[in-house]
Parts: sequence; structure tokens; C-alpha cells
Amino acid sequence: MVKYIANFLVLTTVYAITLAFKEPEKEIFRELSFKIRDLQMYFNYPVALVGMEIVCILYYIINMMETRKQYYEIENLVDKEQTN
Repeated sequence: MVKYIANFLVLTTVYAITLAFKEPEKEIFRELSFKIRDLQMYFNYPVALVGMEIVCILYYIINMMETRKQYYEIENLVDKEQTN
């Protein structure tokens, strides 16, 4: 349960930050750029948000598959106990 809440909070925070960096009269977002030594780095919020959502969707799919697997294991144990 804590993982779901933490995941939701991270997504909400990233979305809020994305809206904070939106240009007021345009449909584009400013890129956050910074330089570390000789390396110039750019951070694009919409791309990061989409990436984060893909990771979350994969997490939920994997979690549902594990939950289903656990359900079948429990069901098999119950059937085994009932037959004995």
C-alpha cells in the first residue's frame, strides 16, 4: 500500500513541476539545462513525465501478475488441503 501511495505522490509532484515550467502563452515547456564540467545537460519535463508513467504502468502490470500468481498458489493450497 505504501508503494502505491509513494508512486502516486511522485507522479503528482512531477506533474505539478511540469505545469510550473510551462510557458504561459505557449503549449510548450521550458527545458531545464545545467552544466556539469564540460557536459551540458537538458531535462525535458514532458518527456520525463511520459517516461515515469511508462515505468509506473509496467510496475502495476508486474504487480498484478504477481498478485494473480499468489492467488492461484493460495487456491491450489486450499484445494490440496480440502482433498486431504
